[in-house]
Amino acid sequence: MKKINLLFENIRENRITILFFVFIFTYLIIIMRNAFKIEFFLDDYFFLKVGKASDLADFLNFFSPYKDYFYRPIPTEIFYYFINLTNRNLLFAHSVMFITYFIGLIFLYKSSFFISKNKIFSYFLVFFYSINFTHVFQLYQVATYIEICLFTFLSIAFYAYLKKRILLSILFFVFALMSKESAALFPILIIFYQVFFIKKIDKSFILKIIIFMIISAIVVLIFKHATSQVMMIDTYKIILDPKLIINNSVWYLLWSLGVPNFIPNYVQSIFFQPTMDFWKLFNSNDIKLFIYSFIIFYAVFIPSFFITFIETNKKIKYLILILGLIFIFYLFISPTVPTIHRWMVRLTVPVVFTSAIYAFVTYILYSKEKFYRFISFVLIFLYFIMSTFGIMIHESSGLFLLNTRTINNFKSFIQANQEDLAKFDTIYFVDSQPGDTFGGSEELKNMLGSEYFTDTFFPGENKKIIYGHEQNMIPEGSFVIYSGDIY
Repeated sequence: MKKINLLFENIRENRITILFFVFIFTYLIIIMRNAFKIEFFLDDYFFLKVGKASDLADFLNFFSPYKDYFYRPIPTEIFYYFINLTNRNLLFAHSVMFITYFIGLIFLYKSSFFISKNKIFSYFLVFFYSINFTHVFQLYQVATYIEICLFTFLSIAFYAYLKKRILLSILFFVFALMSKESAALFPILIIFYQVFFIKKIDKSFILKIIIFMIISAIVVLIFKHATSQVMMIDTYKIILDPKLIINNSVWYLLWSLGVPNFIPNYVQSIFFQPTMDFWKLFNSNDIKLFIYSFIIFYAVFIPSFFITFIETNKKIKYLILILGLIFIFYLFISPTVPTIHRWMVRLTVPVVFTSAIYAFVTYILYSKEKFYRFISFVLIFLYFIMSTFGIMIHESSGLFLLNTRTINNFKSFIQANQEDLAKFDTIYFVDSQPGDTFGGSEELKNMLGSEYFTDTFFPGENKKIIYGHEQNMIPEGSFVIYSGDIY
């Protein structure tokens, strides 16, 4: 009875926090409801194949580093192992993704509240981060569970570190490392926290940080074999070109601040003017409303930022904090900056730090007299509108809905031609028209994960898959599928 009373007392004390998270979780589920309809595509088919285990030895092999793809066993092999156990149930897969993300948000709040000792600021931080439209790219495709695991495990590891539960922190740090290799940068985040907020470097801290760094070094060595294999692919090769690095660095920052993912298609480089097609974007009402909400938000936020800086009595500390947050942002995005493969999905952790800048400015305004407090609410409202439109347009621009329609078309085609397909060992995908790009065999190969889709659509069969853009001649005895019929 005493424990039950304590539970109800705790609920009463934290009812505003509970209501806040109920609002955030409900909003995300409603606004991102289409995520639960997204089919498997791209890397999903590869992970569904490698995420199979018939016995304990197979399961333990998930943790072997000797692979020719990135070593990320938790969100790939293990997650897909359980998806396979559910007969590849999409509702299960997407539900796990959202639940994991929600847990990460709770621990982000806990860490923020521990550091700031201020619930309002912590609400602002979670609000700005949680509804940022970049999360469409982490919450829609099942394969991007990698990023969600990275965020959530690091959130728990950081909070455990703050609470001086070092063994628990190390455990979740290892989980984060087994989700994505960029978690190896976590010790630098701890150093930043210690230097800026604690302002004390003692023997105890040095010992802890050495332990974290040793773990990072060990795991990086483990990653070396798999990473070296992937780095041979052109899109992942490290290119130390200053122009590329600067260009990517600027685009990642702009994306985190609300610039749509498709803008680089119309402004090929930050060093050039927009193309003529850029202005055609305004023909879309959704994009037009998003861009207007983006402009209005920053028309309010930028002056607010400078006002809070001018009026503070701690300008140096203010400036150091902002620069420190930008530094940590670039720290976590740095591994992918020198590659040509630029993708908004990688902003999962970095966006925490740009969101902290929004929260910091908004909280300072909120703490002042009525007019400034009113401005803080205006910022929150404008950001909410901008993010809502951003989520809506990025569902389309991220091609999640198009890919799902295409996969469903493919499922229907396979079902309708099941008897005929059973007679052939080779499937040939031919372009509907010579030189097809969109909707052609090359794009279909990418969406179907090359030949890995066969494990899902033709289990137990050994079918050979050939795509028209790679081989012009149709082999004898092939079942021909016109790519255009699928699109």
